[in-house]
Amino acid sequence: MNFLICDDDNNNTETLKTLLHKYFEDKQITINITSFNNPDECMKDIKNNHYDFYLLDIIMPGITGLDIAKTIRAANDNSVIIFISNSESYHMQAFSLEVLHYISKPVDYGQLSRALDRGFIYLKGMKENDTAVNIDIPTKNGMFVAKDTDIEFIESRKHTLIFHLVNNQVLETITSTLSLSKLSEILPNDKFLTPYKGYLVNVDFIDHIEKYSLTMTCGTQIPIPIRQFGNVFNEYMKKVR
Repeated sequence: MNFLICDDDNNNTETLKTLLHKYFEDKQITINITSFNNPDECMKDIKNNHYDFYLLDIIMPGITGLDIAKTIRAANDNSVIIFISNSESYHMQAFSLEVLHYISKPVDYGQLSRALDRGFIYLKGMKENDTAVNIDIPTKNGMFVAKDTDIEFIESRKHTLIFHLVNNQVLETITSTLSLSKLSEILPNDKFLTPYKGYLVNVDFIDHIEKYSLTMTCGTQIPIPIRQFGNVFNEYMKKVR
């Protein structure tokens, strides 16, 4: 497992190294850590080398962590990027670069552990199921990645989307470019349908349909307009066959 750290403050770099070693000693996993205090040297390195995790400070002299992340994504590198910063002003830029987590300084073990846990889930999903559709969900707590098979249904409320996932997990987006119409193009057409304006539903999680409503396995009831009931019911039957 290969890690890259870039932070112009060497004390922060050493702290991250210590926390990483503690996390992986508990899991009995060997890791390799490459670190840079000079972002120019880091930029040169990532053009020739690949890492599983990138831990990047944002505000650095000259080249920023945002610049480094852009270079990583421009190379079609889907590795885990974690931003670590004193500033809360860069969340939107982080989400646009599909950054998995945004940690505020000073970093503590709990913060980093949660970020690494999510990173492993993300990498495992990428390796185990290349055919799965992964949806990046930008929330106020960071970027979450959900497989299409884990989405029960999505509802739209004003300028945000509410993702209802398996195990009763609910994620609300911050304002983003995501929309139900865009998601309906990305998600598998044979699994998702729109029973009512503002909803996108995974048919695998529909418990039953009755006149003018459907009930999800989680118990949520979603209305179906009278005039659309026949079309929705027929579409559902086609998808579950």
